[in-house]
Amino acid sequence: MSAKIDRVSSLARLHDTSAPGITFHTISGQSYMEATARAIGLENLVTGWAEHKPGFKGHARRDDILRTAISPWVGEAFQYLHREIQTLISEVHPAVIVLDTIFRPAIDATRVGSRRHVFIAPGSLSDDLAFEQPNGQGFWKYPSVGSDAPFPVPWHRIPENIYLGLRQTYIVDMLPQWWRRATSLLPNPGVYTSKAFLDGRELWIAPHIPGATLPLDVIPEGFVGTNSIVLRSAAAAQQDPELAEWLQRAPTLLVNMGSMYTYTQDRASVMAQAIQVVLAQTKWLTIDSTAMFETGQIIASVHHGGANSYHEALA
Repeated sequence: MSAKIDRVSSLARLHDTSAPGITFHTISGQSYMEATARAIGLENLVTGWAEHKPGFKGHARRDDILRTAISPWVGEAFQYLHREIQTLISEVHPAVIVLDTIFRPAIDATRVGSRRHVFIAPGSLSDDLAFEQPNGQGFWKYPSVGSDAPFPVPWHRIPENIYLGLRQTYIVDMLPQWWRRATSLLPNPGVYTSKAFLDGRELWIAPHIPGATLPLDVIPEGFVGTNSIVLRSAAAAQQDPELAEWLQRAPTLLVNMGSMYTYTQDRASVMAQAIQVVLAQTKWLTIDSTAMFETGQIIASVHHGGANSYHEALA
């Protein structure tokens, strides 16, 4: 991340020589991936931990994943990050704090200090606002997390979707609230879902692209839908002239499986075998995905279904 921040700073100064640099502050507590791996008893976070059967057959496993995913930090690990971020906020004294929607220690530390803040969500607004639609549409129209039902949900799968939706609401909405009340971490614990994140002053920003995301009847005040949110970067030729020159030789297929997981040897071998011919003729990418697309040489993007990779490709 520090290297990406340096690239953004350099790019800003190319456009405006008087632009100040970005100061990167390192947080020493557990990262999201470290906390998740520890919570599920693994040394490294691998793709298999989030696997489950779709729909009702996999709901129990899905529920376990949700409980961990919404906030994997527990006990002293959470408290340590909470205190560390509070100290950092006091030292920096920011005019506004931009929050990741799953970095809960930072969210709590920001709330305790009553700091002005905004949220940036990686998914689309429909991911956040399905349950805010009129007439309970989140239960019978929009597929629940982990469901393989299409949109809108067919009538014969609505009972299953309602059940999954109720369990999802309980895990995501109620458990965090009860946990915070039990630990008395906050003076006035709240339910940290998209509906309760805003208090009339903050914004919730997420992509919402017609034709590329599920439509919404209602977008509440404070929620802002945008085009794809991608990292602006220097041109490919500036980042790696040799690789940029290689890209010009022929149309290229970009395979981007994201940075969230550490792949097991078996899974990595399968992927390597699938693209063996390509791997035998090139090296690992040293250019940001956005800059790769801007070369005009990428004819298709293969990715893992993550929000960032999806929206980068759309942009």
